[in-house]
Amino acid sequence: MTFARYAASCLCVTTGLIQRAVQVKRRITTAVKIRKRGAKLRRSKVAQEKLVAETLLEDGCLRYELHQPFDDGRIRIFVETWESEAEWRAHMEGAAMQRFQASGVGDYFADFALHRLTKVAG
Repeated sequence: MTFARYAASCLCVTTGLIQRAVQVKRRITTAVKIRKRGAKLRRSKVAQEKLVAETLLEDGCLRYELHQPFDDGRIRIFVETWESEAEWRAHMEGAAMQRFQASGVGDYFADFALHRLTKVAG
């Protein structure tokens, strides 16, 4: 084998390893839109804000924000970015999310939509 072939094969192997590493460690962003129902808006708000505060301390959390439209107080949108899908999944199964779910505020959601996103520009 010539050096050129050896170098080319090393490059292919290295490129493949890097691509797999990027896939494993690729950042993930999610947007979750929740529309609340009923009169329990205050309790829901407190639980959501507590979830944000706890989640921001978790490993791999780059951004965890809660937004609300100007014109509809029943709608909340979580926007979150994680270092990897594995860290996002750990969050979804972690203590903060379990406490949030156990609080019962999910019973007040009329609609719930989760979108897993990947950055395409910018």
